Amino acid sequence: MKKQYKLGVVLSGGGAKGFAHLGLLQVLEEKGLKPDIIAASSAGAIAGALYADGYSVQEMLNLFKNTGFMDFVSPKLNANSLFKSDNLMKKLKTMLHSKTFEELSIPLLISTSNITCGKVEYFHSGILLDKVIASSSIPILFNPILINGNYYVDGGLFDNFPVEQIRDQCDFVIGSHLHPFKKQEKITSLKQNIERTVTMIYESHGWKKAALCDLYIEPEALSQYSIYDVRKASAIYKVGYDYAKKMLESSKIVFA
Repeated sequence: MKKQYKLGVVLSGGGAKGFAHLGLLQVLEEKGLKPDIIAASSAGAIAGALYADGYSVQEMLNLFKNTGFMDFVSPKLNANSLFKSDNLMKKLKTMLHSKTFEELSIPLLISTSNITCGKVEYFHSGILLDKVIASSSIPILFNPILINGNYYVDGGLFDNFPVEQIRDQCDFVIGSHLHPFKKQEKITSLKQNIERTVTMIYESHGWKKAALCDLYIEPEALSQYSIYDVRKASAIYKVGYDYAKKMLESSKIVFA
């Protein structure tokens, strides 16, 4: 039976490590390939939304050039989080041309965690901005987002790698996962504690699903970077680009 899409791309969450996704997207373009559908979570949802909205990889890199983690948050202790995501919402609101999923040039599906009902929810239609922000709202760090009477946080809490949602619809699936395992010798701050907890959740979602991808990309070098390393965007992008290029060139898959 003919599948609905030729190539699907899955982009995991990972905070600032999400710049590695842009490296993969750039390599695909250089090889004349473009996703027919994108499934994503958290940072992957931001990258996927902007790319599906028509931004080039270089435009996306330039948009976040000379910015740091604190540029995206309001450094004020919130009632239910350490930071408010107001600044990120304002920035994405000015950047996104599309107001709804339906306006995007590439179909996009994102995972979110409904903490009111305690379950994963996937969005692929309707208003775009609040769903993207919800999917990337790391618990404790960022405030939950209220959508239709329910509170939502980072999609990575329940499904950081939503490959199952598109696997049967695609001839080929490439998965980009940002959390290779690395032993953590010391945890000496709340910041490290939050990152380690989030990372351990994220890690388990990736390798368990790797077999569902025709090509699974997880650069080991990403283990040296933090989810907060927004200022290292160019370096993280290069890690993603170099590894994706190597994996695609060594792959025997013919995307025809």
